[in-house]
Amino acid sequence: MPVLGRVDRWGAVALALVCGGGGVAPRVARFFTYFDRIRSPLDMVPTVCFGAGGGLAVALLLYGLLVRLRHHGGRGRTDRQDRARTGDRAHDRDRAGTRTPAPTS
Repeated sequence: MPVLGRVDRWGAVALALVCGGGGVAPRVARFFTYFDRIRSPLDMVPTVCFGAGGGLAVALLLYGLLVRLRHHGGRGRTDRQDRARTGDRAHDRDRAGTRTPAPTS
């Protein structure tokens, strides 16, 4: 898991707020179109919660995608790719002998 800096954290908060607000707005608009008025503010609680939950679900998916795309390019080659390229298999052979055997009964 990559460690996020201050800008990345603020970006995540902004993404959550924008997507949460984007989920709440159509739900509230649809509520007003259907009922025309609010009898009490508590009538809006389920509408706001479901809208915010839907928006945050989208924000979570977008956040995971953005972090993956941003931090994926800087990794370079892994050790296994380097060994496969150079033909060094000694490390793999040494590691293969240290596996725990399966129990036989």
